[in-house]
Amino acid sequence: MRACVITAALVVTSIGATSRVQPADDLASYRQLIDAYRHGERIAEGDVDRMLGDKGGQLVARASEPASTWAADDFTAAAMLHTDACLRLVKSGRRVDTSGDAHGSADAAAHLEAAATLLTAAIQRDGLTREYAIRWRETVAGLLHAYEAPDLEANLRARGADWSQLAKDESDARKVYAQGLVDEIQAAVAGRLSGPPPPRAMPIPPDAFRWLRMAYDDYAGALRLDPTFTDAAVHLGRVALLQGRDGEATMFLDRASSAHSPSTRYLAAMFLGAAAERGGRLDEALDHYHHAAEAFRWGQSAPLALSHALMRAGRDDEARAALLAHFDARDSRVFDPLWTYLANPDTDLGPTLDELRAEVWR
Repeated sequence: MRACVITAALVVTSIGATSRVQPADDLASYRQLIDAYRHGERIAEGDVDRMLGDKGGQLVARASEPASTWAADDFTAAAMLHTDACLRLVKSGRRVDTSGDAHGSADAAAHLEAAATLLTAAIQRDGLTREYAIRWRETVAGLLHAYEAPDLEANLRARGADWSQLAKDESDARKVYAQGLVDEIQAAVAGRLSGPPPPRAMPIPPDAFRWLRMAYDDYAGALRLDPTFTDAAVHLGRVALLQGRDGEATMFLDRASSAHSPSTRYLAAMFLGAAAERGGRLDEALDHYHHAAEAFRWGQSAPLALSHALMRAGRDDEARAALLAHFDARDSRVFDPLWTYLANPDTDLGPTLDELRAEVWR
């Protein structure tokens, strides 16, 4: 737990010292700051603090009003910008930015309120954003607890209650899913089974196979409780693949490939590609790896798998081009959903925050 929190802290403090964006008190400049954040520019510590402080939340209110042209993904990106500012202030123990003059600073609570307001607006634009918002709320609340900010944690849990309340079946499904994660992690430890399923069948030690069977039962139970739970579907598909149940695995992975979360779509495509490769269907595997790269272009496993499959098909020039295109385009930003595939969202808070942030990148 401590290591994960430290990871998150390091990322939060990396919102660096320089920015090409000059803060101003109008909506266009606010949007410019958000776009710069999405494109990976370093945002100076005081820029977003002073902007929100100067306007007293009016910019957030204007951006969130029904007549606004902002889309759901614009709101989620803005929410993450304010989340980073909030966590930076809390972690530093300042709680209020002091880099500028007094009237031009915003405290951690203001940033947290701004983020929650923006995510509420995102859900109003697109109801499927609710899943992202729930992950954000639980992750940030956990980090605030770890940073010993109980007042902010309590405010956040109360603030998000209107859109984060789960139906009983949804709540029960997530509890069963959490147990499945524990079992799948145990299988990975016992059988060295982390990462995507291998493109060739391999023997699995009995202990690992036993944990896989338990994980399979848990994920299947979670899907029975909540058939829309695509995270359970992608994990069930992978576990089925490791057990050699390729046809069944494909059915679950196909379901997960239509998820709203780009990370889940990426994982589903990667595992479908591995299944196709294992079945000797290289053209199909190439299609899946292409889809993975399109769903989440910051991951490095997809272009590597694509390049490897092209080499197997005797297309060496295309294999090299696929790798070069990826490393030329990623702009020094790398995050792979496979890195957090076995992360427990209740405890692995740093990696989960990284994933939320990467999902708003452009």
